[in-house]
Amino acid sequence: MESADIDSLPAELRFDTSQRQSYSQSPDQSTIDVFLEYRLDISNAADGSVREALVEAEYQLRYILPEEHRGFSNGELRWFAELNGTLNSWPYWRELAQTVLGRAGMGSLTLPLWRPAAIQVDEAGSPQRAVEEG
Repeated sequence: MESADIDSLPAELRFDTSQRQSYSQSPDQSTIDVFLEYRLDISNAADGSVREALVEAEYQLRYILPEEHRGFSNGELRWFAELNGTLNSWPYWRELAQTVLGRAGMGSLTLPLWRPAAIQVDEAGSPQRAVEEG
């Protein structure tokens, strides 16, 4: 089968993707572990939403912080986990999903590139919310 972009596949196929992030910091604040879970659920709406494939992956990324870059707030660490963790793990998730589906005989499916949303920050530089593009 030819390679296909997830947005160009038949309408009867439904693709549900999800992602979760969490983090933990070492007691001495020298490392941050970011945990990411990805899921791609493919079902066939024409067959009453019969599951065609399910691909799941979990990644753990460890970041080592130099002493001068320690002491972040929980909010800053959460944003770091969501943005930087996803930025660094998404290419591996994307390749895994494509490879697994290809090996299962479902053809080559390419997940889209990951693009972070613009983030609004307050005067102190702390992230506040995503800014909708439009």
